[in-house]
Amino acid sequence: METNQKDANEVKVLVQLLLGSGLVTREEFARANEMAVTENIPLLKAVSETGYLTEDSISLSQQAQRKVLSNEISSDLAIRAMRIALQRKMSLPDAISSVQRLHQATQVSVAATNELTNLLLSAKFITPEDLGRFIKLSSDSGMMIGHLLLLDNKISTDELLGALNAVVLGRENTLNKNSAAQGLRYARQRTISFERALFELDFLHPHVNNMRMSELFLLAGLITREDLAECFEIELFKNKPFGQILSERGLVNAHQVQSATVLMAKIHAGTLKPFEAAEALFSVVREGTEVEAAASSVTSNNAPDVIITLGDLLVEAGVCSREVVNRVIPDSSKTWGEQGSALFKAAVLEEEAVIIALRLKALIGLGFFRRDKAVFALSYCVRERASLETAFANLGVHVPSRMQWTWVKSIEPRAVP
Repeated sequence: METNQKDANEVKVLVQLLLGSGLVTREEFARANEMAVTENIPLLKAVSETGYLTEDSISLSQQAQRKVLSNEISSDLAIRAMRIALQRKMSLPDAISSVQRLHQATQVSVAATNELTNLLLSAKFITPEDLGRFIKLSSDSGMMIGHLLLLDNKISTDELLGALNAVVLGRENTLNKNSAAQGLRYARQRTISFERALFELDFLHPHVNNMRMSELFLLAGLITREDLAECFEIELFKNKPFGQILSERGLVNAHQVQSATVLMAKIHAGTLKPFEAAEALFSVVREGTEVEAAASSVTSNNAPDVIITLGDLLVEAGVCSREVVNRVIPDSSKTWGEQGSALFKAAVLEEEAVIIALRLKALIGLGFFRRDKAVFALSYCVRERASLETAFANLGVHVPSRMQWTWVKSIEPRAVP
């Protein structure tokens, strides 16, 4: 029995390290785990044989695993050090020293229970017994409870992000705890985003008038949604700037964070659209371009602004003719919601197609999506009867969910060009 528990703990630690450091994705891990079970071989050997890790990465994982199992370092510290070691091509001991120096300067304690855990309890995503167990795991590993729940498959990445966004709405007094819990449960039942659940339940959708740095890095494809959830939780409950967290977690360096700050200022000043800033940030991080040169390049390569109406989007995507649009959408319909409702009531498009068009119109208007990509996405969704999330995956884009529902409260078309 003791040997089995030891083996289980070794596997558990290894899974945390591989997933937490980003060396292996959840999909890759699932395939490797299936091979390990089917062929009765160690998990790390299965991961190696599937080709997901290099010899150096395997050695790094084993070193980190040994240090965690011998209680030399916590799982959280190991994950951060592994990221630093990979990013800066340094040894694990040097990476650990680097992380420890930074951690000592920025250490912030956080309560065992908080708005997130209370919300997850209310939504019945976890039980009080689960919470007690994960509080202990959090204390032992140094990792945030939400991130541990994610690694343990108690909640999905989208559910954690939805719950964190619900915490923000609660702090802003725009969504009460009961409605937030109901929205989370409904989203799980329907396998949809939390924001869509709020829409379908007819709960309040707050106006979106800001962009977060986290969303810029996500839009640029420089962090994953799982990275976002991990860092967003720390931002909310340790009150640290998101850029600092990214640097501490070994996901980017300080220069790249500073470049993102410059680009965020340009977004707020209206000189760059979010998708342009994301392209510039990608160039800075992946190609080493200086931030001002990157910003200048993306603006010179993009066409001047041209306002696109909902009708234009439908016609360009080939899902409606101009004649039908002009006939069905009355001149008196001032909001996107009214225009979409007219299309649905006239049986021109199915309701889901109308909602997808409205979500894309919002993303274009807020500058999160290129017009040509939106046209392609709408055409693809209607032709293939696919979800917008599927179209985003095929396009390789990572747009924030909360930016797609700004039309719900009947925003005037002229308010968001």
